[in-house]
Amino acid sequence: MNYLGIDPGKLGGIVLIDKDEMVMSWRKMPMIGKDYDLGELDTIFKDAWAESNAQCKVFVETKVVTVKGKEGRTSLWTNGYGHGILHGLLTANLMGFELVTGAKWSAGIPGLSGLERDPRKKKLKHYAGQLCPTLPKNSGICDAYLIARYGRMKHLGMK
Repeated sequence: MNYLGIDPGKLGGIVLIDKDEMVMSWRKMPMIGKDYDLGELDTIFKDAWAESNAQCKVFVETKVVTVKGKEGRTSLWTNGYGHGILHGLLTANLMGFELVTGAKWSAGIPGLSGLERDPRKKKLKHYAGQLCPTLPKNSGICDAYLIARYGRMKHLGMK
């Protein structure tokens, strides 16, 4: 069984790990300018499915986003659009997936409590780097790795 972790942001990443947490592949979220590269995402998902012999559990980070008044409408749209793209492509490739919040997949990581966004991201990159020193020090890829690792632990009953 393999595990695919996806940080769906435009600066996100996609990481495939095996049953022993070895990284099989990783990619920054493919973009063409400011838009998701749909063809490349489709290829990534098909390759992950094929490499896993159709034995792959997929975990996608989801966010709860709220808007007050006119503030944040653009980011709300961007977030929803990105999730829709990923959900559609995963579904089209017959890859079931589970949505998981950042609070859920990062719950077991020490030292995150009370940290603001930037120190939190730095801590997550450091933690991912300790677990997998060959992983690029990119926030989206590190998050995707930790999401895949969470999915593996959950599937094996360790969470």
